[in-house]
Amino acid sequence: MKFMPAGGWARIVVVIPVLLGSVVWESSASAQKLVVARFTSRRAASLAKRARLQLLRQLKANGFKLVSYGYYLKRARRYRLRGARALRPRGIARMCRKLGLDGVITGHAIRKGRRWRLLVYLYDSNGRRILAKSYRLKRPRLPASVASRLAGMMAAKLGAKPQEVAEQIQTPAQQPAQATASSPSPAQATTGRPSGTGSGVPDSALPAWARGTETAPSPQPSPAAEVPPPPPSAPAAPEAESRDVLRFKKRRKLGAVPDVLVAAGMSLNLRAGLTPRHESGLYPGIHADLVMFMRPLADVVVVRDLGLSASFNMGLGLKYGPQNSEDSWSSTMYQWRAGLVYRLGFDTTTNPTLLFDIGYGSTVNTISTDSSVAHDVSYSSPHAGLEVRLALWEPYLRFGAGGSFLFLVAGGNDVSGTGWGFSARAVLELVLFEQLHSGIGYELLQFNGLNILGVGVSDTFQQLFVRVGWSFH
Repeated sequence: MKFMPAGGWARIVVVIPVLLGSVVWESSASAQKLVVARFTSRRAASLAKRARLQLLRQLKANGFKLVSYGYYLKRARRYRLRGARALRPRGIARMCRKLGLDGVITGHAIRKGRRWRLLVYLYDSNGRRILAKSYRLKRPRLPASVASRLAGMMAAKLGAKPQEVAEQIQTPAQQPAQATASSPSPAQATTGRPSGTGSGVPDSALPAWARGTETAPSPQPSPAAEVPPPPPSAPAAPEAESRDVLRFKKRRKLGAVPDVLVAAGMSLNLRAGLTPRHESGLYPGIHADLVMFMRPLADVVVVRDLGLSASFNMGLGLKYGPQNSEDSWSSTMYQWRAGLVYRLGFDTTTNPTLLFDIGYGSTVNTISTDSSVAHDVSYSSPHAGLEVRLALWEPYLRFGAGGSFLFLVAGGNDVSGTGWGFSARAVLELVLFEQLHSGIGYELLQFNGLNILGVGVSDTFQQLFVRVGWSFH
């Protein structure tokens, strides 16, 4: 018999904790760290709370290491990231570096009547949105099956290794062999001999000492009698989706432009041009805008981003008169424009959206007088333009700027000829409750290349407008 030296036991005692520690350290190091922010809501606080708790359970079950959201906010305040700034892309990227996080999850719940909607976003350690999911729910809760799939998608986006699950293969129970002609009778299986005696007296009539007491071995199934294994069954159908969930179809990003926007407000107008020069001071007006896309009516890939646009502006209380004279004449000014528009959105930080516009418009200014120094004008032309919309602070602050080229401008009334022109436009909007739009904007219209009695003229119209509108999604 060989004995281990005393030093050998000491080495084993030292090596085992080191190996165990390395295994524990490796498993903890591979676990990814996430923060699940408190879900915001609009008339759906119950759904926001339940969905967040359900997602926390699934992430923990998938092996993620979860960091407290309260601790995240506390540390964020040290770096002057307070309130919503801690959940903006730059704030998320900075806090992920400071806390060693792999990602941050945010969410928003909305209720409309008896329907609920849940939005969930995943940001990586660089502050980029790498996953966005939207769910329509019939009840204010997120089914566990949906939360489990969502946690799996997040693990895939972050590059986490899926857990290995050992498959348990159950062998079918052996079926009893069928009796054959050589199989013993039930009585033989009990007594080990034929039922009764040679005289035909049954065992029950014999005394106890004469009855058979040996037990015969259990019969072995014959190989020929074995039942063949059943044929392999068809693969089971995947688990049906929960009826409580109707997931949105994957759509291209809509950017900073809603599906339908109706807005109206007041405007301040200026006008300068013609020969002799027609100028006006600031005069008030009414302004209205309408944009409507086809997506609510036909959610088809190309058709849904086609839409109609229209705008109208009319001056109020406008008067003209000769310079250095007390005479004044009332005047009428109105502008309208309508056309087709196509929306092209991009999924980036500011959600930029390009609006391609083509249509027709007209500007009319008439003066109620027979004086030869006052001219009535009318300009009509097709136009083609491009506008860029940006979400400066999603979803509250949006900015848009663009322009159009006016070609084949046809003059009317006292203006004749065919000219050209251009327009420029800028809008800054504040969006509240995701649907109420209030904004301020500026628009310029310039007409060139026309003439009055053979004299070349140009005309300029400007307006500064304030509007309030309502959007529909």
